Amino acid sequence: MSGSGPLADLMAEHRRFDGLLCEHQEHLVDRRPGPAREAFGRMAEALRAHAAAEEAVVLPLYSERVEPARAGEARYFVAEHERLRRLLAEIEAWLAARQGLPWPAAEIVRLVERERTLKEILEHHDQREERWLYPGLEQALAADEIAGLLGRFREVEAEARADRDGALTRDSLPVPARAALLAAGWLAAVYEDILAGRERPRAEADWAGARRRLRELEEAVRADAGSGP
Repeated sequence: MSGSGPLADLMAEHRRFDGLLCEHQEHLVDRRPGPAREAFGRMAEALRAHAAAEEAVVLPLYSERVEPARAGEARYFVAEHERLRRLLAEIEAWLAARQGLPWPAAEIVRLVERERTLKEILEHHDQREERWLYPGLEQALAADEIAGLLGRFREVEAEARADRDGALTRDSLPVPARAALLAAGWLAAVYEDILAGRERPRAEADWAGARRRLRELEEAVRADAGSGP
């Protein structure tokens, strides 16, 4: 898609996601957990709101007015959004589980490696949008239709941001607890291997405490679910 097209500002948001993720990882390397969580939280909030607006506004119109190649079908964009949401939840769970605990180099390396998958999906998603989604809409829609799309996109994006809960911290336990269930499959296994001596970390840390924190999050979500309507 041309960088000067009428929908170029929507694609430009992806550069902001990249910048916030880079900022988050710089704080990780510097072992600054607070700024790392804050930067990732801003990125996750913006990305979720963007995906929600695309699904509510852009993709229905795209499906109605554009006939793309098979690789550009709307269902692939939605599937990638779901993969991104799952990864965001996993990483938020890691950050919530580590709150108040040491940040050993071995765990930071593992998190950065996990975030590489997030980067790869984002890059592939960007390429798909640049090739099919927004060029197709620019060709299919009249100027007034594009203006209406942009206006509605911003409305839904703002609504999605307003609906999100606050930052994932111990003060908002139910939210990271729900996310922790997604992370448990890979994060808890790391702790089990280290505690059992099957893997030797490059730095000493309270691995038992980290595992216990993750278990607390899991127990909290089960209790939260049991107390619901």
